[in-house]
Amino acid sequence: MKKLLMMIGAALSVGPLMAATLDLNGVDKTVTDVSEIADGVTNSSDTLATLTFNISTDQTYSGVLSGNLKLAKSGTGTLTLGSATRTYTGGTQVSGGILKLSSANQDGVGSGVIVIDDGAAMDFNGCATGSAHFTVPIYASGFGPDGQGAILNSGANHTKEVSDLYLNGDTTVNQAHKIFFSRVWPQAHTFRIVGTGEVENWVYQNANGEDIYIENGTYTSYYAGNAFGSYPNKSTKAYLRNCLVYGRGTQTFSNSEFNIEGDCRFGVANNCTNTYASAVKVKPEAKVTFQNIAATTVIFNNSTWDADSSLYVTGGGNVVLKTCKATDTHARIGKGLLTLDNGVKWTSASNFVVSANYDGNSTLNINEGCEITLTGGNGKFLTGNSNNTTLTTVNQTGGTLRVKGGDWQGALNLSIWPKTETIYNMEGGTIVAETQPISMTADGKCTFNFSGGEITTTRWKTKARGAGSGLATFNMTGGRLNIGSGGIWTYEYWKATEHPQYAFNLGGGTIRATANFSSDLDMNLTAASGTNVTFDTQASNITLSGVLSGVGGLQKTGTGTLTLSGANTYSGVTTVKGGMVAFSQAYPGGDLEIDAATLAGASSPVVTMASLAFSSGKGVRILNADTLDTATFGDAKAIAVSTAQIASVPSLTLVAADGTTIPGGRWRLKLSADGKTLKFGSCEGLTISFY
Repeated sequence: MKKLLMMIGAALSVGPLMAATLDLNGVDKTVTDVSEIADGVTNSSDTLATLTFNISTDQTYSGVLSGNLKLAKSGTGTLTLGSATRTYTGGTQVSGGILKLSSANQDGVGSGVIVIDDGAAMDFNGCATGSAHFTVPIYASGFGPDGQGAILNSGANHTKEVSDLYLNGDTTVNQAHKIFFSRVWPQAHTFRIVGTGEVENWVYQNANGEDIYIENGTYTSYYAGNAFGSYPNKSTKAYLRNCLVYGRGTQTFSNSEFNIEGDCRFGVANNCTNTYASAVKVKPEAKVTFQNIAATTVIFNNSTWDADSSLYVTGGGNVVLKTCKATDTHARIGKGLLTLDNGVKWTSASNFVVSANYDGNSTLNINEGCEITLTGGNGKFLTGNSNNTTLTTVNQTGGTLRVKGGDWQGALNLSIWPKTETIYNMEGGTIVAETQPISMTADGKCTFNFSGGEITTTRWKTKARGAGSGLATFNMTGGRLNIGSGGIWTYEYWKATEHPQYAFNLGGGTIRATANFSSDLDMNLTAASGTNVTFDTQASNITLSGVLSGVGGLQKTGTGTLTLSGANTYSGVTTVKGGMVAFSQAYPGGDLEIDAATLAGASSPVVTMASLAFSSGKGVRILNADTLDTATFGDAKAIAVSTAQIASVPSLTLVAADGTTIPGGRWRLKLSADGKTLKFGSCEGLTISFY
């Protein structure tokens, strides 16, 4: 018997039994050196056995682990599980150091759950990059060894999900590469994401007011729902710093408060909309960049932007701000669309720049209820601030754009660089340039379509600088343009006949003087329909020495004088409803309408002109003639002509615009050369002949 035992002992000491898989048979085992169990471990017993790797150095284990076995990792070292297949069923627990996988799929660990204790970490090392998902649930807590994170990925980007992540405590994920979770269950704990890689998950499940910190790297929400909690009255607070938040589906973050610091970016997958429906707080000096791609939308419904924070739009998509308060905030729209909607109050001491240093088109929508106020001494509203070929479109349907500063080039300085083009469509709202002019273009091309709203400026410039040959076109069909003493101006070089680079088209609306002003620009009166432009002098005087041409006409209001000293050729109606109109050269020849109310009072002429000649069928019309009372105005009240050039007029018909009787009285067509008078009595259809 002794001999037999000795033979067994000899057999155990050498030969194949030492190289065989170790069966724990229900008994726990701890190893400090993986070579002790190099050929694998199993547990055939129904009693769970735990195999603990308590190592203080970095080691790699490539043995097979199977059966009713639990794998435990303790000690400060890193245990790397090699490529062997492991089918153990008792789960995995990491209590110290790092457990690192090396398989492309989940074969590196068995079934059951994975528990990562505070102070320990699991490194996926590229796991879930193949065709299979990693389906083992993970329960984690803590900040990992030396605060580097409880979950790591030092390998390749995940292309498949890593099952569910449950937070047993406040948990940090540190990703050098992408980690893709199916769901993250916060379970009343804080989730912190750090590192330069990406964390992606389908949904932040059952969020119940927990905090989430995203510091560096990328966080991607995949679920077409609410990635930060969808339960009423249970707000999740998200703290973003130096990171990219990216949405792969259409999502509404309805109960989440976002606090933004550092350099943060937002992106959205194509044809999706991400709505941040609750509070977004942009902290001082934070920079928010919307780098979403085309055909996408990011909406901030309720945001505050603190001092020295910045907004950038660079990705070609659509960004919408609603109910926004920005204090001393910088704005740059490089590529894409920014819509400022009702409730936006944007103030800044610096520039508001559209199309800035990017090779792409940009659009700004200013809607009703929006206020932009630029307060700084050099703070301006700029477009085309790029040496690239860009198109900037500004659509203003309401709201207020107020610039309190600027420089000689303008408070609004559009199309700065030669390759840029700006289209400004103003249908409503208000623009106020308090101290500096508005420049349609510095060196580039600009078309300003003004159909509604009100603009106030000290001077209106079509071309502000001598460089660049882009055309500046002003099309006015409505609204009111208030101009101060600077008048309407263009850079001298571009006024020359051989290279004019401006077009001033007036088809409606009102140009009103807030002080005496003049302009030597040619203007085209375009309103053939009779909706003519109005020049309102108020109590000031306007002098236009350029040529007024076109099929349209003009209307004069205000008590001051409108002097037209150019060789005008326009053929539309000239209507005088207040003050005086003075033609220094021959009258163009269209109908001359005089409102009866302007004839009352002083005896100075309503219209003065160098010569009077009407084309066939044209003449003088008295508007509202039934209100005339000859007792209220003097004999000399009429039309004054400075020379006797009337020979070309065979007859002059004086009629009421509404067909009523012209009342009796004494009317004079004064000829300063010889003092001849023209008289008529009170009858209908007066034909006045010269004699």
